[in-house]
Amino acid sequence: MPVRRHALALALASALTIPTAGSAAVGDITEFDVGGPRPMAIANGPDGNLWIAQYTDLGPGIGASAIGRVTPAGSYSQLTAGITPNAGTEAIAAGPDGNMWFTQRFAPVPLLARATTQGVVTDVASLPGAAGPMPITSGPDGNMWFANGTSISRSTMAGAVTDFPLGGIFVESVVAGPQNALWSVDTAGPVARTTTTGVTSTVADLTAAARPTAIAAGPDSNLWVVLRDANQIARVTTGGVTTTYANPTAFGIRVGLTAGADGALWFGTGAGRVGRISTQGTITEYVIPRAGAEAGAIASGPDGNIWFVDGPGSKVGRVLTGVTPSSTAAPVVSGTPKVGQVLTVSNGTWNHVPTGYAYSWQRCSSAAGAGCSGISGQRASTYTVTRDDVGKFLIASVTATSLNGPSQASTAAAVQVASLPKLTVTWSRTKTKRKKATVTALVTPRVGVSGYRMTALLTSGPNAYRPDANTRSGRCVAVRVEAATTKKGKQPRMVRRQRCTISLPIGAWSVMAGGWKGTELLTYTSKAFRIR
Repeated sequence: MPVRRHALALALASALTIPTAGSAAVGDITEFDVGGPRPMAIANGPDGNLWIAQYTDLGPGIGASAIGRVTPAGSYSQLTAGITPNAGTEAIAAGPDGNMWFTQRFAPVPLLARATTQGVVTDVASLPGAAGPMPITSGPDGNMWFANGTSISRSTMAGAVTDFPLGGIFVESVVAGPQNALWSVDTAGPVARTTTTGVTSTVADLTAAARPTAIAAGPDSNLWVVLRDANQIARVTTGGVTTTYANPTAFGIRVGLTAGADGALWFGTGAGRVGRISTQGTITEYVIPRAGAEAGAIASGPDGNIWFVDGPGSKVGRVLTGVTPSSTAAPVVSGTPKVGQVLTVSNGTWNHVPTGYAYSWQRCSSAAGAGCSGISGQRASTYTVTRDDVGKFLIASVTATSLNGPSQASTAAAVQVASLPKLTVTWSRTKTKRKKATVTALVTPRVGVSGYRMTALLTSGPNAYRPDANTRSGRCVAVRVEAATTKKGKQPRMVRRQRCTISLPIGAWSVMAGGWKGTELLTYTSKAFRIR
């Protein structure tokens, strides 16, 4: 069911949420439906979503234009308000200001525009006389750069546009790359380098017969170029040295090329495949499940996967790369590390959009992680400290998961569990009739409680004299103690003595009507009392 949101001059419409696939293998492809005009270009946004430029030519002077947003889970929203239907939105890129910038090729005159991630569209600059596909990219100088026929243009965030003629070079694709420069290709063959001051030089000539249609900056500090008509990928060094690699599928490579999070380059094909080429030139292709699919423009997504537009099917596709989440900030343990208290570990911060988290807790002998043992059964983000943890260090770890599998664990700083709080117990002995004695343990009061008392008969074992809240039964055990040898050397007689103990609650405890309630007990022992 369509969902419409309004954000000033921009509407968000046609919300479609598509279920994500389960954990799968590298190269597995899932496509998601896109409403409205045909998807033409795709870019990674600053809000953790993919953004697409959409345009359908409906005849002379008639068209439909839109900007689309796709979440990593496949939820699509169409942004239409503020965009002229025949604008020709065919290129889009994220800007340094946190907005999405796009070019409008046709209506009523070519325009440079931007959209906030909340959906507000602003026309930034009019571009009369502009021609061609007008690809756009964010430059290394904090400005936006875009193709403008035989010129390359620079726009500040305020919309001040400067054109730099390229001496006959017609820009088909442009990208920010090595040497803090802009790099572009012309279908006639030239690979050009433009400084941020607008000085352009030709670095290599790939010939018109090859028809260069896309350029990307590789992780190896080289430029990589799609040679569409030659069905090849070319690697071009900044010095102009060129190496070509043939694609195994005929009529394969189209216009899409991007660097992936896995350290390789990815490209789209018109033969229903998405290709991957390593920086050593090894090519692997993955088949799109839908018959008749075409992978056009392509981008690396916030989830570490590759995303592409499938224009004929009005879809966007996701290709799993095997890149798992990686930690950008370690988790943190909060709470008081004392017996009976609950500790909580945060998830930390991760890139590549985790879909879930797993937790583990260890008990260690040092903060550095020496002498650790896993705490059995503790798989939640919370943990209640026990007596076994006293004087130890607790270390919590978090593992993030995604469609590509689990990450390496990220570990929080160790927390040391404080020693158990002890009560002050004063023991006394009172003789009673029939040579019996009563041993009493007086416990120093704690906050909020008037006092505790343990009473036991030496000769009777456990004995609770009063059932009220301040009474707790103790236990006395007989012990044999030999008296010292007398001066006359006579054998001493055995003296009967008993030693008494009481167990008192510590940690999280409270006084109940029928006695004490506590999560942990600590035992206190008296000296040996003489009975007779």
